[in-house]
Parts: sequence; structure tokens; C-alpha cells
Amino acid sequence: MRSLQALCLVLTTLFITACVPVMSLHPLFLPKDYIFDTKLLGDWRTREEKPYCRFEKADNGYWLYFLNKDGEPVNKYQAHLANLQGSLFLDILLEEVIPQDLIDRAFPLLLVPAHTFYQIKIEGDSLEYRFMDDDWVAKMSKQRKLKLASAQVDDLTVLTAPTEKFQKFVLKNLGTEEAFSKYEDGRLHHPPSAGK
Repeated sequence: MRSLQALCLVLTTLFITACVPVMSLHPLFLPKDYIFDTKLLGDWRTREEKPYCRFEKADNGYWLYFLNKDGEPVNKYQAHLANLQGSLFLDILLEEVIPQDLIDRAFPLLLVPAHTFYQIKIEGDSLEYRFMDDDWVAKMSKQRKLKLASAQVDDLTVLTAPTEKFQKFVLKNLGTEEAFSKYEDGRLHHPPSAGK
């Protein structure tokens, strides 16, 4: 099981939309870029008040747990936060799989060996996020406009460029409308009991 955990990232469609976050073999940023914000800590819920995820402090960042319908943690991720050119980004990678959750889960999953990343905004008790859309990356790849190392895994385009080139690509396309999901599709909040 440990080897499976090391090889697989359980990609959660963090944001229940039609698009899927872009996956990369390398992280979006390096340890020198890590920052920590206590506002990210605690439980987060969807607009429908469903349990969603929990952030806990780790040695060099966060542990991220997704929550099942009963609010219990399932699957453990390494999560790191960075400020890149004035924008907050979160990079996540699977740390531990709970096997039964692969069968009985509260959100869709894909299994690939990759990082996923999200641009986020934290304001008060609200967390908004968006991600680079895999459909857009696949479209750019098919049109030979991607100009970034990648590999095709079935229907998914996985970025394989090193962190420096990957990061430049992401920052260059922050203003490209088709490239990212919409913030309004991804909103979470702290439940009142969190006391934040």
C-alpha cells in the first residue's frame, strides 16, 4: 500500500465543476517560496454547508484532509502555500490513501502521479479558489500552442516541465480567461463553530 501511496496522487475535483485541474509532475513552486497563513487552518464547508476539507499545521506547510459527508477526514495531502507575484497559490500532493475511500467517497477522484495547484483568495471566513483547466491545456496542446513539456495520459495532459518553466507558464496565463476556472465556482467558508 505504501508504494501505491508514493506513486499515486489522488486528484480531487476540489471544485465541483465540469473542468478538471491541470496536473504536473513537478510542484508549482520550491521550498524557498513557502509561506504560512493561519487563516487557512481549520475546517471548510461548501455553500451548501457540506463538510469539505481541513487544513492542519505541518512542519513545513500544511496537512490537507478532505472530509466525507460525516465530516471525517479521508486521504491526507501535503499542501504548501506561496505568494507568486502578489497571488496566493496552493500546491497539493497525496501523502496517504485511505483505501475504503476509493470505493465509498464523497467526491470524484482520479489517480495519476502528479501535483495539482490552485490560485486562492482568503478573506475573513471565506476561501475562494480557481485552477488551470485541463481542457484548455489539452486544447493548447492539440493546437501545438502549449510550448511547455507535457505527456498525454489517456485523455489527460500532464505537464512535465520543471518547476521554473511551469511557474512562468502559469503566471503568464493568469489573465487568459479560458485558462482558469472561475472563482465563483469555488467558494468555501469556515463553519460558525470554527470560531474563526
